[in-house]
Amino acid sequence: MDLGKGKKGGLQTGGLRAVSPVKRNLGEVMAWVTDALLRVGIEEARRESELMGSELLGVPVGKLLAMREEPVSSEQFAQLKGWVERRGHREPLYYIFGECEFWSMPFKVAPAVLIPRPETELLVEEALVFMRARDVESPLVLDLCTGSGCVAVSIAKDYPRARVYGTDISKNAVILARENAAFNDQERVEFFIGDLFEAISDLSLRGRFDIIVSNPPYIPEGDIGVLQKEVVAHEPRAALDGGADGLVIISRIVADAPVFLKSGGRLMLEVGFDQGELVAEILRESGAFVDVRVRKDYSGIERVVSAGKI
Repeated sequence: MDLGKGKKGGLQTGGLRAVSPVKRNLGEVMAWVTDALLRVGIEEARRESELMGSELLGVPVGKLLAMREEPVSSEQFAQLKGWVERRGHREPLYYIFGECEFWSMPFKVAPAVLIPRPETELLVEEALVFMRARDVESPLVLDLCTGSGCVAVSIAKDYPRARVYGTDISKNAVILARENAAFNDQERVEFFIGDLFEAISDLSLRGRFDIIVSNPPYIPEGDIGVLQKEVVAHEPRAALDGGADGLVIISRIVADAPVFLKSGGRLMLEVGFDQGELVAEILRESGAFVDVRVRKDYSGIERVVSAGKI
């Protein structure tokens, strides 16, 4: 993708051309980054510019304004130019940084896993509310399709008495999830490689889980091509593709979860924007669940469907 190369083949620096490297300040550089991102089609250019500045300097975004006159070194400017170049090819910002915040914790991310989304924090909220309401002494929690491990690690952090297991069919995802557990000092989390419940089939855990949570693949395969370029080109398709109707993996989870849940245990699933009632009906028709609930996210979209095992 053309990022606006000058006559010598370098990325144009616009108003910074006449400014010597020693005299570049943060305000000038942030203005250039915003303009460069706009020129490569990034809609939230100003916000991403701020995030780049925050990442580069290791300070909160809110402190950048007070630092506008601070000098920016040639090395720092080169780093920013590299990031802009990569964004021009629609590489997700958090893959560029190698890290993303979730549940107020840092998580390492890479193309082997989906980038954690804020709406997925609802799964953590639902699990914590359930455990606290029941005051479970030492609950067992299973996180299917764990990816980066963000849900599993977050639950373990805020409910230290819980023992949390995570599974993923991707070996590279499990490796990263294990790194994230160590990165956030969570020792009561274990991750296993395998297809959904098969990953823990030899651990004598049938009928023992208090909660099963999952952010499974739920995008209909025919809709994947119309997602954002960042998602289609860079995020793992296996973590997105829910089959022809988007419900293939969800249906498998609903079918097998009763074998692993305690009586009174709860299954919690993140779903797509138009899938809430469809998934609720799958749970009801299974005959294994009661108290089916659909929770909306903070944008009013049906996001988490949960039910209790009979």
